[in-house]
Amino acid sequence: MAVMVMKYGLLFCLIIFILIPRALPLPYNQPKFCPTTTWDKNSITFANVTTIGAPPRSVFVTKNNTVYVPSYQNNQTVVWLNNSLYPSQVISGGLSISYALFVTDYGDTYIDNGGTNHQVDKWIKSTNTFINVMNISTGCWGIFIDINNTLYCSLYSVHKIVKRWLNSIVITSVDAIDTGYPNLSPHELNSPIGIFIDVNFDIYVADCGNYRIQVFRSGQFNGTTLIGNSTTNISITLNRPTGVVLDSNKYLFIADQLYHRIIRQGPSGFYRLLGCTGQGSQADRDNNRIQKFIILNNSCGSV
Repeated sequence: MAVMVMKYGLLFCLIIFILIPRALPLPYNQPKFCPTTTWDKNSITFANVTTIGAPPRSVFVTKNNTVYVPSYQNNQTVVWLNNSLYPSQVISGGLSISYALFVTDYGDTYIDNGGTNHQVDKWIKSTNTFINVMNISTGCWGIFIDINNTLYCSLYSVHKIVKRWLNSIVITSVDAIDTGYPNLSPHELNSPIGIFIDVNFDIYVADCGNYRIQVFRSGQFNGTTLIGNSTTNISITLNRPTGVVLDSNKYLFIADQLYHRIIRQGPSGFYRLLGCTGQGSQADRDNNRIQKFIILNNSCGSV
């Protein structure tokens, strides 16, 4: 059980994972933490530039603790199986500048191949081949698949979120959140990166260029700012957030890139969980690595 983050001169992305039982089937791993859960403040280097190239932009961890890292510099994805310390597999062949990926609990692996190929591919493990599952205009900086088997992709450079129902024979994407140009209005985005879609089909977005986390409730045109720019809560500000994860209690974990820290939400609000205080004085630049923070305690006791 751990928090895993990537650092390539900037804190960019986080994946939080824990082995838990589930009452309802989910296509992804969603953790359950107690309010008093703590992590070791001293991290362990899981992978560095020798293994994954530079700089890493995303990391994905499955329920069985298999780790996937797309290396856009090397046009491949590196895999560590079941808590292994060394890479177990390399997925390659036809990938071009891959920024993100998503692996379902059913074993389906979806990889951004949008750099020059303008598509999202599904990797078939048994044959080590790829099939195109969605056409896109530019690279996906975030990928997510919801419980309805809909694939979502955040298009950083054109400021919108697109989607495609994977059960359809049509592989063309449609707009989920379409702004087309950067702005701070409630219905608009500016360079979105991390995305998360919950069981109610609410879309959480790390709205990087607007320095905020937005949630677009299912069926709603306007988003709501949960933390960051344009909120009345100024206890914590964000500086180009890039990752957002929702735990099973519907609390957020946020990768706050330029403040080099992880923000956690709890019953009393948002607070700094790991990393710097927000002034950037402890900036860990040019490390080009993935760090792992070991969980110390997740016992709820009487809470």
